[in-house]
Amino acid sequence: MSIRVVVGSMFNVLVVTLMLLQFGGDGSPCLQNDNVSGSGGSRVCGPGSDAVDLSAPPGTPAIDGGALDAGATEDWLGAVMARIETEEYNASVSASGLQAPNRAHNLRTYFADGGIEVVPRTGEAEDAWSFSWRTLGWGREGRLVDVTTVSVAPRVDGSRVSYDREGLEEWYENKKEGLEQGFTVMERPAGEGPLCIEGGVGSGLRAEFDSDEAGIDFLDRGGARVLRYAELHVREAGGREVPSCLRLKCNRVAILVDDAGAAYPLTVDPLMTSPAWTAESNKESAGFGYAVGTAGDVNGDGCSDVIVGAAYYDNDQVSEGRAYVYHGSTGGLAVSPAWIAEGNLAGSLFGYAVGTAGDVNGDGYSDVIIGTPGWDNGQTDEGRAYVYCGSVAGLAVSPGWTVESDQAGAALGRSVGTAGDVNGDGYSDVIVGAPYYSNGQMNEGRAFVYHGSAGGPAASPAWTA
Repeated sequence: MSIRVVVGSMFNVLVVTLMLLQFGGDGSPCLQNDNVSGSGGSRVCGPGSDAVDLSAPPGTPAIDGGALDAGATEDWLGAVMARIETEEYNASVSASGLQAPNRAHNLRTYFADGGIEVVPRTGEAEDAWSFSWRTLGWGREGRLVDVTTVSVAPRVDGSRVSYDREGLEEWYENKKEGLEQGFTVMERPAGEGPLCIEGGVGSGLRAEFDSDEAGIDFLDRGGARVLRYAELHVREAGGREVPSCLRLKCNRVAILVDDAGAAYPLTVDPLMTSPAWTAESNKESAGFGYAVGTAGDVNGDGCSDVIVGAAYYDNDQVSEGRAYVYHGSTGGLAVSPAWIAEGNLAGSLFGYAVGTAGDVNGDGYSDVIIGTPGWDNGQTDEGRAYVYCGSVAGLAVSPGWTVESDQAGAALGRSVGTAGDVNGDGYSDVIVGAPYYSNGQMNEGRAFVYHGSAGGPAASPAWTA
């Protein structure tokens, strides 16, 4: 759909053209017609698409003949765009059933009688995973009311889908922040002990608590976290938060609530989210992600980039190591790396340490620093560090600077980083660690700082300790 908005006066005219094209979940285009007015609109979509109804609400100024009525304002245009963004999260019936897409988290949720299934919204079929939830019972722990005996059909209201049971409403709100799951418990159940809501999850993903047991991560067969169930909040009728926690046992997740003294109804509200971006090496035992960090903005496009080390990557040499840089954009990180480099020496462990170097040569582009503690060049495991300089095209193919310890076993490059601008000359400096450096004491270790300049870091350290 094309909307041509003209806002003007005797002295100036502003013309704004919006090209709006929705694509469905199956890749088919969804085109809105050019007649958008308060009286309605139409759409033409492929099967299973995530269409957005652009019919303007009552009282909205009409767009006629390509120009906006004189009474319309930028607020109207903002409202239309906000409505488009909101309505793409609405649930709708497709050939596969009632579903709701979530572009922000790359999720698609299917709502069936009694339960849900969450799958990737896009991606390769062989990488597809599936998460399912079916509420099994609720009440006092050990004395739950079985809710699986009665089939309950979902009820839809925009982006909210509900399952209405006696005494318990289970609901889902699909939004940019993730898929919000909620339960509204109408009245206090009889008996003592914590309130418990228990659900069964499918066996396709491995469930495990995070380090502080505040959330549950669901991992695919490769060990990658694809879904997180966390941010549990329970509130009583007056809005006060009520103590609660999660419990995981095999393929069952229980929400436990200490409702002593709480005023009903209670709202139980966890959130399901997925990582905004993931990447893999697709190489056995490569150690992808052994070291990670910001790369700064290596191509000067205003978006930060990231660097990932895979210290044990094998290509032509065993454990030579590899580093990857992924460019950022307004849509997030790229799927494929924009830059890759390798150690090209067996056992060198290139990418053991990675990070931004700052702007070591003052050209306005961020540079990166990479450590290779297993590097041999005259001395075994002396180690080496590299700096690759950024540019409008991204990182250079060859390093702009390297340094070695010239001492066997020193493992220079086991840690690397930017030192900021330690001497205030306008150039970033770098710091490199050699944890097994010996100088009077065996393996006492040493740190080196190299000053930046227009030509990059200096060949000799300006400071050691």
